[in-house]
Amino acid sequence: MTDGPLGTFWDREVDVVGMNAGLARTGQGGASSPWLAGIRGSSRGWRRGCRSLLLGLGLLGPGLGAGPGLLAPVAYAADAPPRLVVLTSFSEQVSQELADAYLRESPGVTLAFIHKKTSAALNHLERDLGPTPDLVMASALDAFGWMAERDLLVPAGALVAQMAPHIEPSLEPYCVPFARAGYGLMWHRGYLELHGLNPPSGWEALLEPGFTGQVAMSSPARSGTTHVIVESLLQARGWEPGWAYLMTLGGRLATVTARSFGVPIGIQRERFGVGLVVDALAAPAIVVDADIGFTYPVPVTVLPVCAALVRGGAELDEARRFLRFLTSPSGQRVLASPSLGRYPIDPVVTTGIPDHPLTHLVPGQVRLAYDAELSRRRYGLVNALFDHLVTYRLDRLREFWVRHDELAVQLASRSESGMDTEASTRDRSDLARARELATRVPFAAERLADAELLAQFSRHQPGLMAGAVQREEEAAWRERLDTDLEAARALLEALAARLGVSTSVGAAP
Repeated sequence: MTDGPLGTFWDREVDVVGMNAGLARTGQGGASSPWLAGIRGSSRGWRRGCRSLLLGLGLLGPGLGAGPGLLAPVAYAADAPPRLVVLTSFSEQVSQELADAYLRESPGVTLAFIHKKTSAALNHLERDLGPTPDLVMASALDAFGWMAERDLLVPAGALVAQMAPHIEPSLEPYCVPFARAGYGLMWHRGYLELHGLNPPSGWEALLEPGFTGQVAMSSPARSGTTHVIVESLLQARGWEPGWAYLMTLGGRLATVTARSFGVPIGIQRERFGVGLVVDALAAPAIVVDADIGFTYPVPVTVLPVCAALVRGGAELDEARRFLRFLTSPSGQRVLASPSLGRYPIDPVVTTGIPDHPLTHLVPGQVRLAYDAELSRRRYGLVNALFDHLVTYRLDRLREFWVRHDELAVQLASRSESGMDTEASTRDRSDLARARELATRVPFAAERLADAELLAQFSRHQPGLMAGAVQREEEAAWRERLDTDLEAARALLEALAARLGVSTSVGAAP
């Protein structure tokens, strides 16, 4: 694990490979075989050591040049059992328990998982990296729309028809839902009490000055579930108000982590008190720690968790059997394990997991009609905007909002003490204008109708430069954001001078 400018990094784009270590050629396959999982290395030497270990075990092709974290195809005899490869953003624990259960039902199968965060998984498919997976599993619904648009998926046929009531219509030919996921706020009661805070009741609570430095989230460019959260806020509030909220929230953030897993880990270790996460990351901690809680802000976003067949996969028939297993009673019972944090799609099975946050969702709470197709169209734009508006400006946003909050308290105090004059009206107007400037999104809502422009925004791919149109847009954003924040700072400084308080608003670098 390394620390970088975005917070906690887990091996850059290389996440984890877990594989059933039994090989068909040695006759040691099966559920009892040991697992290679959790292989991580922040240094080049450690990665070489892992590669040597895999080569020695026969799990890694000697000619592989795609880098660590990938499995090369193993040479099997013509009558060898199927080798199913699954690409997933799920944790190693979820994969292992699913694999153990599946191998008990299909003991002749060799099963391998490639663990990558959603953005890295999409890169794997788009760039046709090896090995080619047969199946992809992820919580982020929008990612499947992105894959379908690029013809990376194969229709799942009768399986989709069986699960059709649970899936977004635009994804119906491809996605097989097998669980549900809700999105919201994970929190640590003890940490919040120590800082004089109550558990947040909704999104607006996070904007209270007391939460400054106490909140964490990942970047939507690096976490598919965080993209769903950001997109949900934009869809529920509207384009300009949604970004205004996110830029205000940026002033409360302690960090933006490189992976969504970093948020619940930080909460459990009491590095911060609240995190924006999918409920599956909070549910296992809730079972073992009474201080951990979860809130679904209104409108509530609850979406299906899906799997899909990958075009070009060598074992699609076996992948279909795995899909049937996921939706079968035995597969659903595995998902219902409290330690996995998943909420099965079968309502009969969900009665056995009383501690999951979704079990306690209040009936009748307003649900967001999440538009996955809208999210797909502006996927790259939203991710790029978030990083420029929030991720890259965390320190400056925090400095601005701390100063803003100080002056707001001063104005409120004067009003309560009867000093509300014509000058006070002007002061409040200047404070509101500073807020407006600091939260103005540099991409007008009217431009969202330009499909050709939206298509110019690519996903984050380390080592690859964005296209010319995106680079030009981002340069204009930076200039506009700097100008607006500088003007907002100037208003605060002038207001502070009139009120006779210090004028230490953070300057632009």
